Amino acid sequence: MKLGITLLLLAAVLLIAPLQSHAAPLASAAPSQCAANSSAPELPGFSTPASKSLLKAIIGPKCGSCSQSICVGGKVASICGIAGSGLYEYCGDVGICPADGLTQCSCKTGAPY
Repeated sequence: MKLGITLLLLAAVLLIAPLQSHAAPLASAAPSQCAANSSAPELPGFSTPASKSLLKAIIGPKCGSCSQSICVGGKVASICGIAGSGLYEYCGDVGICPADGLTQCSCKTGAPY
């Protein structure tokens, strides 16, 4: 139990720590500077390619518009049906959708990964 609480506190500190580094420059900026730089707002900490790929990995890849209809908009490896044999069917990765660049999925039986 103590280990779980310790890990939870450590995770909270790691998530909050980067935000504090961005707070000081924003608080000290004059309103005119904020107005001049407001054309392209970005969230702090999510602007590097590594953090974007990490966020995508956490959220999970989604099935694109050219996927089988039951999988469109769903996550890859999500359950999409039950086969006649009683096994679950999953939205499986079969390629890349040229229309939107997302994963092309097809509902298939077997392990999701």
